Amino acid sequence: MTAPTDPALREALASYLLALADDELIIGHRLSEWTGLGPIIEEDIACSSMAQDELGHSLTYHRLRKSLGVEEDPDTLNFTRPPEQFLNALLCELPRGDYGFTLVRQTLYDLAEFTRLEAHAESSSWEELAEASRKLMQEEKYHLAHGEAMTRRLATATDESRRRIRDAFHELFPYALGLFEPLPQEELLVQAGIKPGEKELMDRFLDRLDGFLEGTDLEVPAIRSLEGGWEPKVRPVFGGRKGEHTEHLAKLLGAMQMLVREHPGAQW
Repeated sequence: MTAPTDPALREALASYLLALADDELIIGHRLSEWTGLGPIIEEDIACSSMAQDELGHSLTYHRLRKSLGVEEDPDTLNFTRPPEQFLNALLCELPRGDYGFTLVRQTLYDLAEFTRLEAHAESSSWEELAEASRKLMQEEKYHLAHGEAMTRRLATATDESRRRIRDAFHELFPYALGLFEPLPQEELLVQAGIKPGEKELMDRFLDRLDGFLEGTDLEVPAIRSLEGGWEPKVRPVFGGRKGEHTEHLAKLLGAMQMLVREHPGAQW
């Protein structure tokens, strides 16, 4: 299928792509905060490299929006919007925390992102989205391999490292479920075959997470339903897809947007 022509469907798709672009932008910014501060030089480089990739993924979603006829400039959107106009999940905006916190957050995010990209690549009726997802998966599989290796290593090492990974996992898990908060027009996208429903994507994510945690003392805080899906034992932290954010996003944007706001119209 080429780009949809129905106005309501195009609007729904543009909002979906903006939410994904915002996720990538904000978590990429958080990763960039480790540049020069990593616990070892290899992790310093890894965080910086992954931050660049996430920002590139954000730009990919903006390019897809442009193919729908959306003329909003990504730089203008990213550097001038107030917090309530961002659609990123709350997981992405939480403060950097310690290295264990960042590692667990990024691993949960990458598991969710890879699951979403895989679904787009396999079955999206909009070929442009399917093709872009196949390309992004090539980078994302390296993020996922890094996160899985380091998280499993620390989750099975010393008492201190296991405690930090365990505490971060239990704090972040409800926020990770927030990556699957449906947008108001989701049903239009599902009916058009552009994407699966967010509940289906969440179930796929939890399947993958269940396998990943095998061999550690962590387990998915959810139970399998009779239908084969999952019922989380905790309430997902939603709100970001509706522009309802924590105070942390305002602080992040204050730093990210400062120069543009102080020098409007300047050429860089």
